[in-house]
Amino acid sequence: MADAGTTDLYFFDGRFGGAPMNMLFTIGVVYLGPTIAELELAEVAPALGASTTLTDLPVGAALRARSEGELDGGGPLPASLPRDLAAAFLAGSGPDVPARTTRVDYLLPVPQEHGSFALISFQCAGELFTDERVAHFDILMTGFAWESGR
Repeated sequence: MADAGTTDLYFFDGRFGGAPMNMLFTIGVVYLGPTIAELELAEVAPALGASTTLTDLPVGAALRARSEGELDGGGPLPASLPRDLAAAFLAGSGPDVPARTTRVDYLLPVPQEHGSFALISFQCAGELFTDERVAHFDILMTGFAWESGR
C-alpha cells in the first residue's frame, strides 16, 4: 500500500499522415480496501458500468472499461488533465467543436498488497484511428508485468 495515490503520466504527441495522434497514458495505484479485494473481479464489473468487462492478462484477471466523451475547449478542463497537455488534446478540433475523446481503463489487483489495485488508463482525442489506437493500448497491456520484487 506504500504506492497508493501515486501516478505516472506519459504523453505521446505525434502525427500520422498529418493527423494528430496524441495519446495520454497514466499508471497509478489506488487503495480500494479489503471489502473490494475480497470480491471476485467478475462480481465488481457490473457495478462499474455496462462497458466494463473481465479480461485475462498474462499477469492475471483485470477489469477493462471503455468510454467516449467530449472535451470542450471553451469549458473547464478535467482536473486530471494537466493544463500544458490540454492544447495538444484540443489540437484536432475547431474552436467551436468539442474534441471527441476515448478512454480505456484497466483495473487489476496488486499482488501481495491486499486492497490495492493498479489503474492503468489510456486516453486519446479526435476521431481518426481511434479504434487502432485503442487496439495498440490493448496490445501494450498484454505485455504488462510486475517487477520481480512484488
